[in-house]
Amino acid sequence: MENRWTGKLLVQIRSLTPEERDDLGWSVAESLHTVVLVLDDGTRLVPSADPEGNSGGTLFGVSSTGDSFMIVPPHRQPGS
Repeated sequence: MENRWTGKLLVQIRSLTPEERDDLGWSVAESLHTVVLVLDDGTRLVPSADPEGNSGGTLFGVSSTGDSFMIVPPHRQPGS
C-alpha cells in the first residue's frame, strides 16, 4: 500500500482560519488552539478531538531524542 504522505514536505504551521472553522462546523471555543499543517501540495492537515470531527484537537509528539512536545498554532492577533 502506497503512503500518500511519504515525500510530502511540511511548508507551514498556522492557526485554523475562521472560514476553515466554519466549514468544519466548529465553534470558536472548539477550535481556539487548533493547528493547521500545510503540505507542499496544498493539503491541509487538521487534528480532531475524535474520529467524527466534532471539535479541534492538539498534536503531541516525541522527538528523536525522546523529548515530548506539543505543536501549538502561532499567536493569533485579536479579531482574527
